[in-house]
Amino acid sequence: MDGIWVLRLLGMVAAVIGMGFIAGGRAVCAGVKKRMACCTRKVTAEVAEVKKEKEYVCGEVRYSYHYIYEYTVNGEKVRKRDQTGRDYPRLKQGQQVCLYVNPDNIEQYYCSEEKEEQLGMIFLAVGAGVFLLGIVVTVAGFILF
Repeated sequence: MDGIWVLRLLGMVAAVIGMGFIAGGRAVCAGVKKRMACCTRKVTAEVAEVKKEKEYVCGEVRYSYHYIYEYTVNGEKVRKRDQTGRDYPRLKQGQQVCLYVNPDNIEQYYCSEEKEEQLGMIFLAVGAGVFLLGIVVTVAGFILF
């Protein structure tokens, strides 16, 4: 295979990978927006526990911290694990946070303390950058050679 075809192929692969990141970022943002729309009842929750969980990433052992929230809705006590982990705990056990709960499904909540939407935006930005780089490389491969 000629070097120019490798360049063109590399550009196309980068564009496809970028599209994957964009799709993932959009899915995360859409999920957060959907939860924000249906979780309208404001409740005060307590961080009942901060769990340290072991994860294996590319053969390395890493630790992720997850919060266990405890809140009461209509006299019913609910205990839920957070949506996303983090590499260090920002909240302490016993600390109170504001949650928004779905009145129709009290197990579903939205917490503005969790930065899930920011993660989606990062995926979108990375995807857009990789996609544009792929397009530039592919077009340059066709124009220059």
